Amino acid sequence: MDFKKIIPHLIAVGVLMLVAAVYFAPNAFNGKVLRQSDNDKARGMQTEIHEFMEKDGQAPLWTNSAFGGMPAYQIYSPVKGNLTQPVYKSLFLWSDYTSAWAQVFVAMLCMYLFLSVMKADWRVAIFGALAFGITSYNVDILEAGHSTKMAALALAPGVLAGVYLAFNGRLLLGGSLTALFLAMQLYANHVQITYYTLLISGIYFLVQLIDTFRHKTFMAWGRGLVACGLAILIGFACNLSRIWPTYEYSKETIRGKSELSSKSDKGDGLDKDYLFGWSYGIAESFTLIVPHFAGGGANESYKNTELYKTFIRKYSQQLPPQQADQQTAVLMYTGNQPFVGTAIYYGAIVCFLFVMGLFLVPGSLKWWLAGGGMFMVSLAWGKNFFLNDILYDYMPMFSKFRAVSMALGVGQLCFAVLAAMGLQKLADPDIAVDRKKRALMISAGFSVFWCLLAIAFAPGGGPRDEMLQQAPDLLAALKSDRASLV
Repeated sequence: MDFKKIIPHLIAVGVLMLVAAVYFAPNAFNGKVLRQSDNDKARGMQTEIHEFMEKDGQAPLWTNSAFGGMPAYQIYSPVKGNLTQPVYKSLFLWSDYTSAWAQVFVAMLCMYLFLSVMKADWRVAIFGALAFGITSYNVDILEAGHSTKMAALALAPGVLAGVYLAFNGRLLLGGSLTALFLAMQLYANHVQITYYTLLISGIYFLVQLIDTFRHKTFMAWGRGLVACGLAILIGFACNLSRIWPTYEYSKETIRGKSELSSKSDKGDGLDKDYLFGWSYGIAESFTLIVPHFAGGGANESYKNTELYKTFIRKYSQQLPPQQADQQTAVLMYTGNQPFVGTAIYYGAIVCFLFVMGLFLVPGSLKWWLAGGGMFMVSLAWGKNFFLNDILYDYMPMFSKFRAVSMALGVGQLCFAVLAAMGLQKLADPDIAVDRKKRALMISAGFSVFWCLLAIAFAPGGGPRDEMLQQAPDLLAALKSDRASLV
């Protein structure tokens, strides 16, 4: 083995670890934790279980601390005999499951692995890892306490790296990586992210199948499919003790079939209005490149806005500063969802390179990443896009998962990979300079056009503006702030 080839990868891992640690320095160096509301609620629900375990020495199967009583294994259950656990905990540096810096580091590490198996230069792979790990979406879900979601999302590039290898001749290595990372992702216990990861894998199966018909390589495609199929079975088998009880329990919940019947019986699955309650607006998609197109989110600070200053200047007796900031955030948001923590921003540079990659990255890889990324964004549109009504009725398991805007997390993975591969091709000496210039000009033109559209179609009003009809000074300040944000 040539150790000189390993040195760049060791440097890359060190850089990614340092970036994650510095970005979340209070968590990494001082032992501080984020105030994560969902994790706080989870600990409260688990209190009775832990008290019983301290007294009795074993975990109860029932708890009265949620919904008037429910199976305890849906809230907390010690994992015994799962061989995935030590590997999972080692990868996450034996940190607490709420550790923000460790989860972001693993996300970047897995993305670095994914780009490396696609033969990206190690410096380009670092860029792609940063583009995936340090995003507003990840920070938003970490702040909310969606730790299992973040852990599952962090491992998704590892699953896709294995799938990619399996369909490109590395059957044993690809199958092994797919099984390992899928097992860890399922251990993280956020099935919806795993579902979206498998959908992206399915798109790759189809893209490769089309390529197979063109090049008559049916045996190679079949071997890749078998390797991935076996790997998926192994990944699920490793976590069957968690998955099967959840599957059985789901039949007794709102995800199962109702015992009441009506003329419009929906079968099993969630009610459509509930499932699509958090649907990303189609126009709201401008935030992927213009972050405050829809005003921002509830977890941002608006203390420098005219609306906040007007609240403080005229209504300080009724609204303390913190409430004034929160009220400003509520009024600033103009999107389709009930509220958001922050704007989902993929990054102007990432989107620029994503478009450039469409013209420089060859073959099936480009169509997989572009198609997968846009498919995830369209899933996030939920009720605002007709295709999702069809998926709700016919796609297996689709109706089991709410908050479809979550698909944006997997979408950012596809955008980051194609952006990085576009950057890789830009530095490729084998690609003609004229072709590179043309790709750069098209991407620049698209970026300018997209920004002009955002300015032209910036929302002039929001769903809560009527609250200020009796306060024209506040309404004027709000409109001024919206114009300045875009």
